[in-house]
Formats: sequence, structure tokens, C-alpha cells
Amino acid sequence: MGFEPTVHLHAHTLSKRAPSATRTLLQKFLKRAKDYLNYSLSYKEKSEIAYSLSFKRAFTKTFISSLTGELFLFQNRLKNYDPQLYLYQVQKMLLRLFISFFCIIPIVSYSQLPLVLVSVPPYLYFVKKIAGDTISAESLIPPGENPHLYEPTPKQVQLQKQAVLWLKLGEKADQKAQRVFQEMKNPPLIIDLTENLELLSYKTKGDCCSHVDTKDLHIWLSPKMMQIQAKKITQSLIQLFPNHIELYQSNLNKLIKELEQVDQELATMLKIKQGKAILTSHPAFAYFCRDYQLEQLSLEEEGKDCLPQCISELLHRIKTLEIDGIIIESRHGSKAARLLAQNLGIPTYFIDPYSENYIVNLKQIAEVVKNIIHD
Repeated sequence: MGFEPTVHLHAHTLSKRAPSATRTLLQKFLKRAKDYLNYSLSYKEKSEIAYSLSFKRAFTKTFISSLTGELFLFQNRLKNYDPQLYLYQVQKMLLRLFISFFCIIPIVSYSQLPLVLVSVPPYLYFVKKIAGDTISAESLIPPGENPHLYEPTPKQVQLQKQAVLWLKLGEKADQKAQRVFQEMKNPPLIIDLTENLELLSYKTKGDCCSHVDTKDLHIWLSPKMMQIQAKKITQSLIQLFPNHIELYQSNLNKLIKELEQVDQELATMLKIKQGKAILTSHPAFAYFCRDYQLEQLSLEEEGKDCLPQCISELLHRIKTLEIDGIIIESRHGSKAARLLAQNLGIPTYFIDPYSENYIVNLKQIAEVVKNIIHD
């Protein structure tokens, strides 16, 4: 449960049982508690709070129940209503609440596990593999959404504010999240996963479909590059949660071996296809093709169709290279790709490069590539 709903629940419970003279004081005090958590705690403090959650939750619940119960019973006892005695008792109880606030209320109200935010779903696989059940993880772009068009809802923006770590990629939706974090007094730790990586550009020599010189961010489709990123993810997690360093390092070593193994499997599977080309509706597979010495031809560029003057050249290359299929990205659903496939009499293959099921998805991509390229 997030912080804000919990605070309102506590305020409702206290004010319902407390005498009317106390309601305003209690509600104002709990509002102060909410503001304290939302604007005063850094990601480091939130992380430390999350560690203490399970240990202190039972004590906190008992304390709040005791406090509300005393107010309720005391109200029933004061049938003759002695204002001075009542005020004295209320002051004592508010003092207890004030003393307990800084060590209890944040623990009860903060989410059960520290939240790690990633830009696209495939990175959920790596965060969960490394961190296990020590964190919760969410993707800035939910599964099934088009990352080039997606706009987060207000509710999702509020969820983002709870993050203690953001593994940034640079998609369009990241720009809005960046503005949200810039407005926060204590934003999460932000790690740019593209930093120090050799990024490909959409605009390459001989690519007639390119409109602008922009960087290709589909870097997770390279198992080799993901080994570098997995190490960076582990380092950032250790920075925030040093108590789990042994677990994270152990999980990282297993993950690296898994990536090395799938890389070797794909290299073996696609060895006889080296130097050949694949045709895609959207240029998401450049890093995959680079790893396994393939060429990518695309019908569009960042959502824009290939330039009209290039269509004839593209058709000639498709026939010359004997490409026997078009890979259509399921999130884009290109009409142009379907029409072209129909005219050429070649099959279409739907692939979601943004799938969270990373290893299985890589193998499926390799199997499709193997089928659409003639030996």
C-alpha cells in the first residue's frame, strides 16, 4: 500500500473515534506526516525505512490501536465533560503521537519494498534476477504500450515519485519522468544505462529510410551489451542497499553466465546466416544484427514510413537478397508491412522486442531470423 492512502486511513480511524474537539488537530498532524514523507525523505532514507518495515509494523499497529482506543474510552468516561482534564489528556496523547511520528509513521506508510523504476519492460527481467525479492520493480512504459507514443497517467506519475532508483534509457516517456523528478526535493538515484556504450545511429550509410540522425536505444537486444548493463544495474543496487551485496553479486554472476550461454547458442544458430539481411517493419534489431553479423532493412524509421523515392530500391534489395518474410513489431502493427508482404507473397512474423521474458524472447527472434533467411 502506498503512503498517501495509508495516511488517510489512519486519519479517518483517529478522527472517527476521537472527540470532535480533537479531530482538527489530529488531521493536521497526520497531514504534516504525509508532507514529511513526500518532500523530506531522500531515496537513501526511504530505503532504510523499507528495511525496518516488517520488524516495526506490528508495534506501530499496536500503538495506533492503543491511542485511538484511549481517546474513545476517555470520551465515554467524561460524561460531565471537564474541559481542563480533557485538554490535559489530549495533550499527553498528542505528545506520544508526536514522539512516535518520526520513527513509526514513515515506516507504516512507506511501500513494503523500495521501488526500482525501469524505462521498458525487458529491464524488469534483469532487476528481478539481480535483486530478487529485496525490491519491487515497475516499468515506466507498461507492457503492451508503444514506447514511442505512450504518455503516463497521473496515477502512474504518482507511482514514479515513490521510486528510490530509476534505470533510465532515454525513450520519449523518459523525458516526462525526468521533469517530474527534477521538481522533487529528493529525487531517486538516476542511472543512465546508455552512458559509455557505443550506440548505433538510425541514420547509416546507404539507409534511404533515415530521416534524422538519432540514436538507437534498443540496446537490450544485444546479450553482449546487456552484460555491461547488468553490471551497472548491480552497482547501483549495491550503492543503495549495501546489506545485500553478497546476494546481488552472486545473482549477477549467474545472470552473466546465462547471458553468455544464450549468446553462444544464438551465434551457433545464426552462423550460417552471417552476411544476410532481415526485413523489419520497425528498426528495432540493429544491435541484434550487429552481434550476429546480419543486416537490417526497415520499412519505417521512428514511426515514419520509408521515403517514397526509396521504395523501388528497397523492393529490389528484398528480391535480390531473397528475403522470405517480414518481421512486424507487435506494438506497431505496420499496415505498409502487411501490404508489402501480400504483394510479394511472403509471410509475416510478429515479434515483441519489449517482452519482459528476455531469454525466451531472444531465442524466438533468432528462430524467426533463421527461418526467413535463405541459406
